[in-house]
Amino acid sequence: GEEGVTVQMDFDGDGTPELTVTTESIFTFVPAEIDIDPDTLNLNFKRKWVTAYIELPGGYDVADINVGTVKLWYEGTSSPAKWGDIQDGTLMIKFDGEDVQDLFPGSVDTATVAVAGELQDGTPFGGNDTIRVIKKP
Repeated sequence: GEEGVTVQMDFDGDGTPELTVTTESIFTFVPAEIDIDPDTLNLNFKRKWVTAYIELPGGYDVADINVGTVKLWYEGTSSPAKWGDIQDGTLMIKFDGEDVQDLFPGSVDTATVAVAGELQDGTPFGGNDTIRVIKKP
C-alpha cells in the first residue's frame, strides 16, 4: 500500500541475495527459463565457455535483454556474460569457462546456479538451473 519497495532475490538458495532492486512504485520481475550447458562441469578440464540458454514468458522478448547486465551466480559470487546471440527465440549467453569454474571450490553433486540481469527498460529477470560439478583428486 505504500510507494517504494526494496526486493532482494536469492536465486540459488544460499541465503545471499544475487539481485537487489529498489523501486519507487510498482515492482515487476520476469521469471526466466534457464538451461546451463554443460550439465556436468569438470573442474579438471579448462573450458572455453559455459553457456546459458534463456527463454522468457509470453509477452516478453529475449531480444529485449541487456546482455551487459547478465551474470551467472553461485553462492554469492558471479561471472559476467561475455556475449549473446538469439537462436530460434532463445537467447544463448556465453560466460568465460574458467571464470565460471573459479566460482566452485570443488565437487558439488547438485549446484543451483542462477542467471539474472535486466531488460533494456531496467526490468529485472532471472531464473536458475541445477548442474553437477566434479573434480578428480
